[in-house]
Amino acid sequence: MTFLKNVIIWIFAVAHTAFFSVFGIVLSWFDNSGRLTHFYSAKPWGSGILWAGRVKVLVQGLENIQKGAPYILMANHQSFFDIFSLLAKLPVDFKFILKKELLSIPVFGYCMKRAGYIAINRKDSRTAIKSIEDTVTRIQNGTSILIFPEGTRSSEGQLQDFKKGGFHLALKSGCAILPIGINQSYKIMSKGSFLVNPGRFYMKVGKPIEVKEYQKQDLSALILHVRNTIAGLMEEAVDHPDNPARKASPISKK
Repeated sequence: MTFLKNVIIWIFAVAHTAFFSVFGIVLSWFDNSGRLTHFYSAKPWGSGILWAGRVKVLVQGLENIQKGAPYILMANHQSFFDIFSLLAKLPVDFKFILKKELLSIPVFGYCMKRAGYIAINRKDSRTAIKSIEDTVTRIQNGTSILIFPEGTRSSEGQLQDFKKGGFHLALKSGCAILPIGINQSYKIMSKGSFLVNPGRFYMKVGKPIEVKEYQKQDLSALILHVRNTIAGLMEEAVDHPDNPARKASPISKK
């Protein structure tokens, strides 16, 4: 995509974000849970960004999501567009953990605060621990949380090592982990780039992983299990009926 078209996309994205931030704040006045803001502000916000970039997300496995059940959603992270796709495609009201500095963004930051997103002050360990404890309580009260266990985007789609923080949350709260594999989103927008490349990428939701059988000493085993599951989902995600490469492959024909 040409540089000029990318400029147009980002101008749209800024205006689009401003509109749905204001709309989300208004919705939050009528619903303190943030549910209205999620489904009528965050979801169309994510869908609009995908539309503007001419990005299509092919999803499988939505049948594995039990309506009304809280989850700790864990997905690999390849691109800035991952969050847009998760917001747009998943039928789950989830919150995500973000840096406290993001709340200082005019309008957008206030909207995220009103919507119930969880801010962590990484420079103050005491308040960070308090935020984590509050998050555990919220999960136990039925709030779903999204975590990218790699902690940062990968450069070329490779699956990186997982951080332990999200798994401590899972063990403390007893909440099931919903594994999600995302593949080829790095081709849409790679790490360190602001250029959007129209196209498609793939997502597959796996079956929930119960953590109640795991103890604190089993943390490494849980991390390995979830990482292996997500790695498998990443491979399975591209095996979608609408994937041109799959259609062209004689192996996929039965």
